[in-house]
This record gives sequence, structure tokens and C-alpha cells, in this order.
Amino acid sequence: MRRLLIAFLLLPTSPLLAQTADRSDMIIVKENAFWAAYVEGNTSDLSKLLLPGFVNVEEQIQNREQVLEFVKEFHSHCTLAPVKILDPSVSFLGPEVATIVYHSVEAPTCGTQTASGETNVSSVWLHRDGRWQMHLHTEHGIHSRRNPEPRKPCQAGLNPKIETRKLGTIFIKREGAQIVCEEPCLFQ
Repeated sequence: MRRLLIAFLLLPTSPLLAQTADRSDMIIVKENAFWAAYVEGNTSDLSKLLLPGFVNVEEQIQNREQVLEFVKEFHSHCTLAPVKILDPSVSFLGPEVATIVYHSVEAPTCGTQTASGETNVSSVWLHRDGRWQMHLHTEHGIHSRRNPEPRKPCQAGLNPKIETRKLGTIFIKREGAQIVCEEPCLFQ
């Protein structure tokens, strides 16, 4: 009798659990679409996924236009292997607001140099005008789970011709017209 009562009490929540799982899968699909456009350098598709007030938080805080320009510039000299989303967790803060957090592996190649780094990522998606769009994206480079040795110290120079941007744990450095990838390091 007790099992029947528990089953009866849980029965009304079954469609809700299925609906939440479907919505969670949709957010993961959207996050993968974000990375696919980023990896392909497809700023047209990427711009459709980002809200006008989009903010990206990494080493620097960038708005939507700055991110689209960075992607365009990055792909003029470098490539990015498909980003792997590992252990995603989706939460809904309301019917039109979702967050996703996960671990990722990124591997950019600039010229003959390929680097690989692991990153913890979070994104906030808002449902507007019948579609999900990204409002906020954050990345924080981490020590590798598989290779926990500490990173070498960075050599921070004051050369104004050197511009460094961070892609996860990888530093994309532009020295004049040359762009190179650097392995992860720690600023002291």
C-alpha cells in the first residue's frame, strides 16, 4: 500500500521531470551551437546566439561586439579544435532563464603551435522572442585533472607591440603581425 501511495504522489510530477530534462537538453544543444560557431569562426551564426547586451568574462570583460571581433581576428591566424563539453549541469532560475556549468577542453593552433587547456565554463541563457540566446559566458582556466603539475611563471613584458588575450587556459599572443599560442602559465 505504501508503494502505491508513493507512486500515486509522484505520478503528477513525471511530465514535469520529462519537460525539465527536454529543456536541459535544449540548453546543452544551444551551448554546443555556440562552440560550433566559435570553432568555425562563423560570426554570423554566433551573433544570432548572443543577446545585444551579451557579456563575456575571462581575463578581460568583453561585450558582444568585442567577442565577435576577437573571433574574426583569431580565425584569420589560428584554428580551434572542437570544444568538448564535459559533465554539463543545467539549472533553470525561472521559465526564461537557464544556467549551464561544465568543464571543457580547448585546443587552439596558431601557426605550427598547438596548445591544450582545460577550463571551467558557465553561461546564462535567456528565452526571448521564442528562442534561447546567451546573455553571459564565463571561462576560468584550471590545472589539468590529468596533468596536475603547476604551470610555469609567465614572463610579463611591457612591450606595447605585444597584445595577449586568453582563450581558456591558452594565451593567444600577437607580436606585430604574428599570432602565437602559449602554454598555460601563472602571472606572479
